[in-house]
Amino acid sequence: IATHRTNPFHRFEVWDDKKLFWEKHSLGDASEDLRLEINLGHGGEPCPIPKAPRRMTIVHNHGIHTFPVRFCSCCDGDKGLVPEPLQLIRFGLWPGSWKQPQSAYVIDGLRDFHLLSWQSQISGHDFQNYLRRLTDNVAPEDVPVSSITRRIGMTQLIIQQDREREFLTAAREFSYARSTKR
Repeated sequence: IATHRTNPFHRFEVWDDKKLFWEKHSLGDASEDLRLEINLGHGGEPCPIPKAPRRMTIVHNHGIHTFPVRFCSCCDGDKGLVPEPLQLIRFGLWPGSWKQPQSAYVIDGLRDFHLLSWQSQISGHDFQNYLRRLTDNVAPEDVPVSSITRRIGMTQLIIQQDREREFLTAAREFSYARSTKR
């Protein structure tokens, strides 16, 4: 886990005795003692001001992962608290939304999608299907593009959402930011 703090998106395989095959797992979905948590703002170390982690869907070149992400609660000098989307960008992730991000996209993955959309005219839908197949080629329809946890009273619901529109918006924003930078 310590060696993967800077590169948390590797997958590992676990033998399933019931299904009789190797099952791929994300470091964010591992058991409690092996689970990797992404800490933002202190070089991968937890923030001294504790804040509960948020489960986020991270879309990487190698597939779709779910990770607990702990945002930094410290003030950045005179600037005050750094907004969550900027903390994600500093870590190398592009936020799926700007208010309270539930998903993020690895910047290299957005670059790859941008080049593929220009060179081979791949659509956002096809790119997400490609990532789902990379994550689980046996049952790609079971790979959630995103999940949101909601509390209703004492009940906790996990809602699966297809984030294709969010992905396309994030890809357009990223492309615009790159062209503006140039």
